[in-house]
Amino acid sequence: MYYLFTDSPARRALFTQLTGWASFPLKVCGVRWLENAKCFQRALQIWDHVVKFLKEAKLPETKPVETLKRAACDPFLKCKLAFCKTIADDCQPFLQQFQTSKTMTPYLFEAVEKLLRYLMNRSVKPDLMKCTGPKLLSIDTKSENLILSKNIAVTKHLLGETAITVTETPKL
Repeated sequence: MYYLFTDSPARRALFTQLTGWASFPLKVCGVRWLENAKCFQRALQIWDHVVKFLKEAKLPETKPVETLKRAACDPFLKCKLAFCKTIADDCQPFLQQFQTSKTMTPYLFEAVEKLLRYLMNRSVKPDLMKCTGPKLLSIDTKSENLILSKNIAVTKHLLGETAITVTETPKL
């Protein structure tokens, strides 16, 4: 989304004119992960406006435009963005704790296990999550071991907003 509006003041002005919205997407950073939760939050806030803009504006056939038009056809995109935001929010304390010049290595294993267990609890069936330590990494993530997507909390919340039904497919 960011690349649709970056370096294009005319497109930004047209977006503001057509949608009445003056906030624009933030750039997702592959290095500074702490900043990405804000990017996902902004994307969730403006997604409906971006879809309206894509429908109403006459845009050139560029890669960012084509990518966003394909994404606009995905009824679960807001669920996916919300899921990414919650993952970024959950990882933030861990990343902040270990971005220091202090010796933190003795605490790393426990913190990684706690974070991994918390994240896996969202999608792996509870009876498989009873293992400890390195065995946590050996959990097979085949589809029969995963929670159905309709039972994941973020999905349930956003599906209520969008009035979309989910099939019994356990893929995330």
